[in-house]
Amino acid sequence: MSRWGERLKKVEQLAQSFQQNPLTTPYKPRLWPCQPSSVWRLFPRQSLAISFAQSCKEAVHVFALEKEKAPEGQRIYLVTSYSELWHYYRVYPQSLMHCYEVIPEEAVCKLYFDLEFHKPSNKGSDGKSMVARLIQYVCDKLMDVYGIECSVENVLNLDSSTEEKFSRHLIFMLQNAAFKDNIHVGRFIHAILQPIVTKLRGESGLCKADVPQTDNNRQTHVVFETAQSPDMKRRKQEERDLSFLLVKNKDGHSCLF
Repeated sequence: MSRWGERLKKVEQLAQSFQQNPLTTPYKPRLWPCQPSSVWRLFPRQSLAISFAQSCKEAVHVFALEKEKAPEGQRIYLVTSYSELWHYYRVYPQSLMHCYEVIPEEAVCKLYFDLEFHKPSNKGSDGKSMVARLIQYVCDKLMDVYGIECSVENVLNLDSSTEEKFSRHLIFMLQNAAFKDNIHVGRFIHAILQPIVTKLRGESGLCKADVPQTDNNRQTHVVFETAQSPDMKRRKQEERDLSFLLVKNKDGHSCLF
């Protein structure tokens, strides 16, 4: 009993010591001395994550993560900094593999494309060639419309293809230039793809959900302005062929690559 009493007294002393000197909070690394305290918070809904990010003093961003071992498409939202995300992305690539930045409304952004087609329905399609031709076409249009020089060297070309789906994600890393927001990106894309969109709308097998919808007034404004330049007049005479962007979906309907 005396030994038990001694042990109980030691436990009580330890408990009192821990209360007076509690354990520190979990260590979160700063990637360099000048970086603010790290932020790493998960949220079940996008709106909560965006609201929290806007309240932070630190330069943080919202990312969507696909849940592991959960139904496809189910996501959680992470708020953290670019450097913190990259630090852990390199350490845990499997957990953070399907990670997408959420671009808020009215935020400056880069020009980007999400390209895909169903391989069994497009056996004659050469995905690599299609991507290369699209990049060249977009670079030409960036020069025509904005006077911005661009080449394949400026494009981040990410491959996420599977056995059934050809899939690429393109991000145009323009020198000293970006778009005001997603709406301006969309208007530019709709304007430069207008020839193939018009052709698609005239086809009987059209899949309407796969054709970009445009703001006609804005679109006409963009096309009208660019049509006045000598380069655009010359290119109109040449009439570039965009038929390589036409693919079939699983139902056999024509849609855009």
